[in-house]
Amino acid sequence: MSRFILFFLLLFVAELIVLIEIGSAIGAIECIALMFVAMVIGAILVKLRAKQLILQMQQHQELNMQMLWLPLSGFLFIFPGFITDVLALLVLLPPVENFLVKKFAGHMHVNAHGFSYTREEYHRGQTIDGDFTTESEIKFKLMEDKHDDDKSSTPKA
Repeated sequence: MSRFILFFLLLFVAELIVLIEIGSAIGAIECIALMFVAMVIGAILVKLRAKQLILQMQQHQELNMQMLWLPLSGFLFIFPGFITDVLALLVLLPPVENFLVKKFAGHMHVNAHGFSYTREEYHRGQTIDGDFTTESEIKFKLMEDKHDDDKSSTPKA
């Protein structure tokens, strides 16, 4: 967790440095306009693919991992700064996308319940298997049991 926080702190500082340098080179208004355009592009990219992802998740279908890269690039565009914009453009390139799919294909699993990521050691027989029950299933089961109890306690004529 501390690496995650450190990474975003360093990214934030690097984004500020690059933003100041580009702003001083092209002007503050132009720099802000470029960031605004990038944010709009990011919002459009996320909106385009989000509907498809939600539909597939509602239908409990397996998701194609390549569907994840367009929203990821959109979120990177939305994040203010030029470093993340360059990363977003890289994610949109087919060779980079294919590399990412190959890199994470055996590790990342996406389905209607969300994302799961497995590390290498779990592929060597150390997988922990388990089941889960949602809160709504428990409430429904309790209501069914109560309804069955009410039926059995009423005397028949």
